[in-house]
Amino acid sequence: LLESAVRSRAEWRAAREQLGLSPDIPAALSTAEDPAADATEATEPGLSEPPLSKRPRRQSNPIAPVDAEPAAAVSPATSAGASGAAAPTACSLVWFRTFDIRLADHAPLRAAASAGPVCPCFVWPARRGTWSLGGAAQAWLREALRSLAGGLREHYSSRLVLRAPSGGGDASDEYLAAAAAASSKVAVPRGADCAAAEAEAVTTAAELLRLADESSARAVYWHRSYEPEGQRVEAVVREALRGRGIACVAMAGALLYEPAAVHCPAGWQGGHWGTLMPFLRACERSGPPPTRPTERPVAMQPPCAWPASGALEDLRLAAPPVLSGGSVGRDWSAAMMAGWEVSEAAAARAMEDFVGGGGLAGYEARRSRADEPGAVSRLSAFLRFGQLSPRAL
Repeated sequence: LLESAVRSRAEWRAAREQLGLSPDIPAALSTAEDPAADATEATEPGLSEPPLSKRPRRQSNPIAPVDAEPAAAVSPATSAGASGAAAPTACSLVWFRTFDIRLADHAPLRAAASAGPVCPCFVWPARRGTWSLGGAAQAWLREALRSLAGGLREHYSSRLVLRAPSGGGDASDEYLAAAAAASSKVAVPRGADCAAAEAEAVTTAAELLRLADESSARAVYWHRSYEPEGQRVEAVVREALRGRGIACVAMAGALLYEPAAVHCPAGWQGGHWGTLMPFLRACERSGPPPTRPTERPVAMQPPCAWPASGALEDLRLAAPPVLSGGSVGRDWSAAMMAGWEVSEAAAARAMEDFVGGGGLAGYEARRSRADEPGAVSRLSAFLRFGQLSPRAL
């Protein structure tokens, strides 16, 4: 059973230890060079941990990002072929999500930058799951991506590669075919069993495969999602990339605590999960407090060849409606966004103003007066789209 189920050397060792058996590794696993499995050993929870019987009762908080460790496992150095000529250095894709649009305290970006050349990318499929962003949220996302692209350009002379795949189902598209085959092997989480979520998973995986080929990427880094539809997308992406020998490095960092580590003991009493303190105490029992946020990478190398990027307008985020006569309607989002500066720097300023300017101290008394300046933090959108790290707050 073990020989048919395990995928990597780390999984074999962990399973044998759990059963109290010899950790000898089968020849099929011990001789294979599997960079994807190596990355899994370094990053996926549970594979590199000691057996349950030997773990301390208070485990380390899994929110702490791993910077250099996974990069060392998946970064292929420039190599020479049989002719002695140096092959191009493989790069890493950093797959930005809708909840981590920042440069500071971004574990995947730091890890990829320490490994070698980096190609930052964002994929917005035409068809998305039930819980995808609505119009107002899309307007914020559009401006957040604009700001992120500007930050990459300013600090690193880099780019944000944008892709908006249509997912039209072209049978001759090898990437879509590979993604569909990967999807058929992945179990569907509860809450992610709709056709739209399936289409999002397949088209996203296909586009990341395409980007990996176009940029000669040998690893893809990203922040983990926790919603069922996001987990479905990641599972298909991981299966498709590993099928091509591309390492996958999924990292914590979108939340203060990993949900899987937060639990209540049997017979727990003391409130319900709708109140703050029982949940907070359970989080605190899961491990040490979250570590301090990290700065943005000091430097970042570009890939040897940049893949083509679509324009921000191609994503059709909060796009004005097309009227029956074919003309374009009013841009309804302009007035709403005029009241905000959507940037990572603005998020940091808003946090400092609220915490240091008396807003936090007076919040309990003034929280119902959102019409008064400084009564509430105005940080929710920055946190939702990841322009402000939860650890920074």
